[in-house]
Amino acid sequence: MGHTLAKPGETVMAMRAQGVEANPNAAVASLVGEFAFPTSAPAFETESVRAVAPFFAHLNGAPAEFSIDPDGRFLGLRHSRAQVGRTTFDYFQINCSSGHQIVSTRPHESEYFLFVPFRGSIEVVQGRQRIEVSPGQIALVGSAGSYTQKRYRDNAELLVIQIPRQTLMKALADEYGVLADPVLEFEPRIVTALSSVPTLGRFIGMLCRDVGTARLCIADAATARSCERTLILLLVQSFPHNLSARLAQPQSPAAPYYVRRVQDFIRANAARRITAAEMTAMAGVSPRALYYGFRRYLGVPPMKYLKHTRLDGARAALRQAGAVRRTVTEVALAAGYASVSRFCRDYRAQFGETPSATMRQR
Repeated sequence: MGHTLAKPGETVMAMRAQGVEANPNAAVASLVGEFAFPTSAPAFETESVRAVAPFFAHLNGAPAEFSIDPDGRFLGLRHSRAQVGRTTFDYFQINCSSGHQIVSTRPHESEYFLFVPFRGSIEVVQGRQRIEVSPGQIALVGSAGSYTQKRYRDNAELLVIQIPRQTLMKALADEYGVLADPVLEFEPRIVTALSSVPTLGRFIGMLCRDVGTARLCIADAATARSCERTLILLLVQSFPHNLSARLAQPQSPAAPYYVRRVQDFIRANAARRITAAEMTAMAGVSPRALYYGFRRYLGVPPMKYLKHTRLDGARAALRQAGAVRRTVTEVALAAGYASVSRFCRDYRAQFGETPSATMRQR
């Protein structure tokens, strides 16, 4: 069979997983059902075991190794890819007569991966930590900057969704504002049943089916961005992370007077230098009471609320900067930053992109 790519005008359809009809998990069957990729997505196919490692190295932009058990025989690999915004959907079939295969890659340090196996189980190993994912389950794995081994037992068929961390953080910042702390972190490795996250599973299935249609909706850039944002928000709602409790609770309208007073003070004076002593004097309560008041009702301490307010104002200004011919430096100084480099670091941490990138999105 050798190496092949999809020809112009072809649609590459994934083969239905063996035994799916007998699988009682409806979520798996619905995901596999009409999974296909359009002609714009390249397809790779090979029966040469020597071609597998170079393929994964090219796919991931990182060193890769591939091996099978001594008593195993490699039968073939098939891959297809689709893009939804900056998020990639990769479909894999790895067939082996017995034993298991190992793919070792060094992932980028700023991505999250969703593993959805349709056939066969996969073991993901990072350092001394490992998880196993089987059909009917979904796993969220953060890239750890170290080698990640993916061990497939026998024949494997799975979907891997790769979401850049910057894209995720930008979506959260736009949606939740100051509540989306820039250090949101999922647990490093999470495995759960698809039945426990049905909305996420159905949405993934919908995207898979759309990719296989003749006139796919995600070909439209605006629709793709909207679908990507929805996927990210469902991901945040479906898997535990350090801000789960905060994002689940809207800001309380019953915040005490001193919190509301300092909020108004910050909003009116964010562009100038504000000290913690000024905030305490404005609140009329102790520094400790003010700190815990902000933490309880706004989810962040007063100084961090000030930083988020400045950055939110700067983001709005950057989106209009081209029309009024303002530079990043001018926006940073107007937002209350004395250091432009510090502004750029904080901005990227908060929104997942540089200030200049925001300006270009007009």
